[in-house]
This record gives sequence, C-alpha cells and structure tokens, in this order.
Amino acid sequence: MWVHSPWHTMELTLGLITLTVLTYGLKAPTLRVAILLAGTVGAAGLLAVSPLLCWTQAIKMLVMLSGLAILCMLNHRTSHRTSSLLILLVILGNLLLIGATNLISIYLALEMQTLCMFILVAYNKNSLLSAEAGLKYFVLGALSSGLFLFGCALIYGSTGELELQFIRMCTVSYGTLAGKCLITISLLFKVSAAPFHMWAPDVYEGAPTWVTALLSIVPKLGVLAIIVQIGLNDMGLLIAGLISLIVGAIGALNQTRIKRLLAYSGISHMGFVLLGIAIGSIESLQASLMYIGAYVITQILLWSVVLIISPKRDMIIEFSGVSRLNPMLALALAAGLLSTAGIPPLIGFLTKWYVILVAVGQGYYISALTALICSVIAGVYYLRLVKIMFYQPLSAPLVITNILNSPRGSVALEETGSFKAILIGASLYLVLTIIVCPSLFFKLTHLIVLDLFPCIF
Repeated sequence: MWVHSPWHTMELTLGLITLTVLTYGLKAPTLRVAILLAGTVGAAGLLAVSPLLCWTQAIKMLVMLSGLAILCMLNHRTSHRTSSLLILLVILGNLLLIGATNLISIYLALEMQTLCMFILVAYNKNSLLSAEAGLKYFVLGALSSGLFLFGCALIYGSTGELELQFIRMCTVSYGTLAGKCLITISLLFKVSAAPFHMWAPDVYEGAPTWVTALLSIVPKLGVLAIIVQIGLNDMGLLIAGLISLIVGAIGALNQTRIKRLLAYSGISHMGFVLLGIAIGSIESLQASLMYIGAYVITQILLWSVVLIISPKRDMIIEFSGVSRLNPMLALALAAGLLSTAGIPPLIGFLTKWYVILVAVGQGYYISALTALICSVIAGVYYLRLVKIMFYQPLSAPLVITNILNSPRGSVALEETGSFKAILIGASLYLVLTIIVCPSLFFKLTHLIVLDLFPCIF
C-alpha cells in the first residue's frame, strides 16, 4: 500500500502548469505566466490534498513558496524564456522527490532536478566560470547518482525490497548498512555537507546569481526531507554535521567574494540541520524543521538584496558604502546577516538556540559545544560584511567603477522591481518579528513533526 502517493494533486497541477508554460513559451516570454500560474499551486494544494500539518505536505508547500520567490527574483529583461520553465521543472522534481515512496522514484526525481540544475548553472554561455561550474556540478552529480544506485542495489540484494516502509522494518544486515551508507554519502553531496562540499564554492561563484539563489534553497529542501523519511545512518549524519559546522565556520574567514562566503555559510547551516536530524527525537527534528524554515527566510532576504545591488565582480568590497547609497537596503541586508549569525533578537538566534538546547538535553554535549563555538566563529565574517557596508568609505576602485558605469548613476536608483521589494519586505518582517511571539512557530513545527511518529497516537 502506498502511504504517500507521488502523484498528488499538487504535483499533477504543477506538471500541467509546466506543460502550459512550455507551450506558451514557443511564442512569448514565460516569466510572468510562470509566476502567476505557480502562485496558484499552493492554494490548489491546500484545497485538494491532505491537511497541511503533515511532514510531506509542509515541505512541499515550503518548496513551492521558495520556488515562487526565485521566480520573482528573475530579471524580466535579461532572463531567457526557458529559465522559468527549468525552475518549474526543478520545483516539480522536488515535489516528486518528497512524495516518493521507493528508492527508484527517489532516484528519478533526483535526476530530474539535477539535470535541470546543470543546465541552469551553465546558463551564462559567455562565461568560462559558468561553464566550469556546470562541468563540476555535472561530474560530481553523476558521481553521487552512481553511489545512490549502488546503494539501492545493495539494499535490494539484501532485502528484496525497494519500498521505504519495508526497508525500515527489515532486519539489519551488512548489505543494508553498506547500501544506506552509500545513499547517505550521495544525498550529502546534494546538500553540500562536508566532507562532500568541495563543489559548492566553485559552483556558487560560477553560476548566475539567481541560479545560485535557487541552488542554495530549493534542491536542499527535497533532499533533507527524504533524508528524514528514509531513516539513514545517524552516526554518519552526526559526523557530517559536525564537520560541516567546522568547515563552514573556518572556510569563510578568508573569502573575498560574496557568493563563496554564502556557499560556506550554507555548509555551516547544513551542519545545524543534520545535527538535529541525527539526534532523531521529536524535539530535535522539530528544531531542524524550524532551522530549515528560518534558513529559507533569511536566504530569500539575502539573495534578493544581493541581486538588487548586483556587484560587478561579486567582491565583498563592492558593498562598501551601501548604507549611504540606500540605507533601507543596507538595513535589510544587515538584518539578514545578523540573523544568519545568530544574533538576538532575530529568528536565526531562536533556531540556533533551540538546536543547541535539544542537543544538550539529549546528552550530546560535545556536539552542542562544537555548534556553539562554530557559530561564534562564523559571526566574524558576517559582522565584517556589516562593517564594510556601514563604515567603509566609498574609496575602492571597484566601487567607483560600479557607480560610474551604472545607467542611473547609483546603486540606489537601480530598478528593483515590485516582486523583489515584496520579497525583501515579507522576509524582513518574518526575520524581525517571529521571535516576539514564537508560540505559533513552535506549535506548527511540532504538529508537522508528529506526523513522522504515528505510533504516538
């Protein structure tokens, strides 16, 4: 019996939307149509599928909202009509991945989103860095896919089953353990968790900025959801989480480019999420889900501001003096960075505090201490960027060249678009206000995580 059929109404609706956009795109640009159509899928899902307060439906809605935010980040003038179609396919792949109930459907959904992301990463045909990033992403994606298939073969040879519910109930054998380890490594590649993170900084730097924003949010949501649903090796996830915390904190200290800095920041965030998943209790999974929600909100805020500022060479020094060119934009970026660093009273502090509190409560004292120390170290490079924005004068040649070459003479006068303004306003509101009354946030995540433990009822 299929507990969660992958062909829910939400997936079917998005598939129909994708075909509609493909047909319409033969004659006209698709961005506006994609945004309007994709925005209706969330409401359709709420009305036509099972209640939202369950694990799969909650993650699906989070994927849909994140994908819609990425569509809003696109530039109507420079984005090609096929980009919105590829983004919709990535969203569809994630929805199918989250609803998958056997290893083969998981593999097919992973390949669907990986191939689309490979095209998007190499989207800039005139950039050698983009081509290099696309090649690295393709090669390492093929490697992780091979490991996943080899793990599936070992599990099938040991148990004779590919359904997730039967694999969880099967007796533990060496073949099953080896297969789960290979699948764990494959999925850790997808979320850029250390020590399988080597592709992330180069791919983030070479891809177009809006593709980097997509890569840092949407594909990770589906993979993290399936890591929880499969029930992988807890010790392996814990070790990967701790290594990710250390690598993410130390690796970004000497970075001079904003994309590489945010790449290492994402590695550190995956460490916190994996730490909660590895502990495996209701409270720890709730802490991980809360952290995922806060991560999505802050990433949307950060990438929206970065896309508006549009540094020519992605150098951190190009953000100097932004507070004098556009104070509100600088305040929004500073709030996102401080929240990511875990500074109270922002949402990032609440989620990091809860993950560390749960780790201490479950007896993971060394892991909690490591997370705390790495969070303090990571705060250094976030504060450094805030210092550059507010206190560094407009004296760098790159900044002067950027301003003089701007068609309107100032970063503050660059066309932002109503969509990006809405994204910044909504995400900034959530970053600032959730901690004022967090009870609703706690209650929703608790009810969603309880869906993973039906035996409690």
